Amino acid sequence: MEIDIVIPFVNGNDPIWLSDYEKYCSSEKGHFGDGNKNVRFDGEDILKYVFRSICCHVPWVRKIHLLLHSESQIPEWMDVSKVHIVLHKDFIPEGHLPVFNSSAIEMFIRNIPDLSEYFLYMNDDILFNTDVTPDLYFDKENKPRIGIAKNTYKNGNILNAAYLTTFMNSAKLAADGTDVKPIGYEYIYMTVHSVNPYVKSTLDEIHEKYGNIMENSITKFREEKNLNQYLYGLYHVFHEINGKYTRNIVYLKVNDNIDKLKKYINNSKYHEICVNDVETTKIENKLRLREILDEYYPEKSMYEI
Repeated sequence: MEIDIVIPFVNGNDPIWLSDYEKYCSSEKGHFGDGNKNVRFDGEDILKYVFRSICCHVPWVRKIHLLLHSESQIPEWMDVSKVHIVLHKDFIPEGHLPVFNSSAIEMFIRNIPDLSEYFLYMNDDILFNTDVTPDLYFDKENKPRIGIAKNTYKNGNILNAAYLTTFMNSAKLAADGTDVKPIGYEYIYMTVHSVNPYVKSTLDEIHEKYGNIMENSITKFREEKNLNQYLYGLYHVFHEINGKYTRNIVYLKVNDNIDKLKKYINNSKYHEICVNDVETTKIENKLRLREILDEYYPEKSMYEI
């Protein structure tokens, strides 16, 4: 069973990317919420440590596909002979480029060249914290082990404003043709924010059914009509083609409690740790995060020059 990893990444400090962003951001109308704020494109990333965690704990991965706006986004430390650099133009139709909306980008991940049938999709803020095996992500029947949670919200406040409607759109579409009621009074079913295992042929099936709806949801910046990759996970769950979720995840915001990371990072109970930036994150906390990760991952990975 060959399994790939797909990681989208943006360095918001790249002058070429920033020039495009400012050009289209000033002319686009309708993008909204904190989903378009600069923290979403922060160049103070932990990507190097994400790759080190993969090297340490996921040695069986076939290939890593790193999704980038342009070649100027390639990290200077990266050995491009060991990573499949996939530019947006390589898998997103030209009519949608350039795009600054991760939800829109996710509508096209099945088009990634040389993508394996089974793959893991993850954000650039998730670290593998202990040795993991393929059966944590796919069961004996090769069904993806996707977690689902019942999230409550009030007055439209869930995660952040930019995501609420996007999640609702995705949940409604994923439940089409089933008896599932994914949204109720102040609750919505969502997949767990973690490393998500997907099956490419199932994504093809979803696109075959809902391609026009997916196409019409795409915008350069986040808008209320967007869908996102949780469509894929929820479709697997609602159509009962998923395996049992068996992983333990820790979510940690990069704030004044960043030293809590030490409590979790060497505990093999936790398979993954999500280290999430927020708008109020202080630079000193980001620097402290790097110090901690340097202590835990001091050696270069095979993905570095």
